[in-house]
Amino acid sequence: MHSSKNAPRPSRVNKSLTAVVTAIAVMIVLPSQLSAAGNDTSTTATSTTLPVGCGSPTSAQAVFVGTVVERTEIDATFRVDKLRAGTLTGFADGGDADGEGAVVKVRYGRDVSFLDLNGVYLVGTVIDTATSLLSSSVRDNQDLFGGNQIAGIDESVSCPQVENPGRTLLIDGQPVDTAILSSFFDQPLRLFMALVLPMTLVFVVLVALVFMRRAARLAPHR
Repeated sequence: MHSSKNAPRPSRVNKSLTAVVTAIAVMIVLPSQLSAAGNDTSTTATSTTLPVGCGSPTSAQAVFVGTVVERTEIDATFRVDKLRAGTLTGFADGGDADGEGAVVKVRYGRDVSFLDLNGVYLVGTVIDTATSLLSSSVRDNQDLFGGNQIAGIDESVSCPQVENPGRTLLIDGQPVDTAILSSFFDQPLRLFMALVLPMTLVFVVLVALVFMRRAARLAPHR
């Protein structure tokens, strides 16, 4: 007959069993909680919201490679050589199913003067909310409507800078030359008429005045 001293106590056995079960539960539950927390963190990091007072970004209506076939004071008419993205349905005339060969008018305003007739450009267009026409720009017009300087907008609000989708670039992605004097250097005759001719006329007038004055002095007095 065994002694009662060698028999294990039920309370110690229960405590040991409870500790083992608890440890196993922690090992199973803790990694899943950490993984869920990591997923929540990544979701929070990737989600973005615009501050109050900032307008939503404008999306491009169409992006195409086009050749300027006509130009007015505010508009440029393109022949679509290749449609890169979006659609020109409702804005273009003619062309095939892919839009190639279609003729489309784009409003630029004063920026149209920087485009060359028969020049080929990469054109990004948006719909002008005021006229419902396709519009684009040559210059990067940031804060077109004043940005944070609009009356009633909190100056402490920092709106994110969004790339303008309605932008016209050269085929290689470089910006169109908008230098004021570039048109003069491209046309030597205009450069001569604007700079050299006025200076030449002033010099001729001065020389004529000098000779007239000398002639008046040398003339015999009556």
